[in-house]
Amino acid sequence: MYGDLNLNNVFYKDNSAFLIDADNVRYESEKAMCVIFTPNYGALEISQTSKNSDTTNYNTMLSDTFSFAIIAYELLNMVHPFDGNGADGGVENFIELPWIEDSENDSNRSCGLLPFFLTRDLKNLLAQCFEEGKKDPLKRPTMPLFIESLEKASLQVLECENCSDRKSVV
Repeated sequence: MYGDLNLNNVFYKDNSAFLIDADNVRYESEKAMCVIFTPNYGALEISQTSKNSDTTNYNTMLSDTFSFAIIAYELLNMVHPFDGNGADGGVENFIELPWIEDSENDSNRSCGLLPFFLTRDLKNLLAQCFEEGKKDPLKRPTMPLFIESLEKASLQVLECENCSDRKSVV
């Protein structure tokens, strides 16, 4: 379990991603002395724990999956999945808002144009994670499902033959 996945803790080099700031890595069975998360990347159950001292939620693989889904969406769409119109109202933690493509609540739609870089399968997994799985970690898709969906999506990327620096076209 990583415990604090966010864009600042991921380093990219030569088509590989590395997790840095590894002082928060631990086995899931080990309980941390405190809750570790970055605002707007931590799962709802983790960010609410920091506000309410009566709860005892800790970082888990399921909270890591939620954070991973945020990062994947943000990298593929160049916008945070919870940073829509509702985030302008002084909300401290975007995660408390509906995600910008929520199927039942459009109060936090994004005012910008959303690129269409998501396959139907990947968009369904993200919707499951950010809607049903937002309040119920057990309803989140597993990491292997995200990995499989991302691998399938990568097979749909076409390489530009005339580009010397190997740019891709979707």
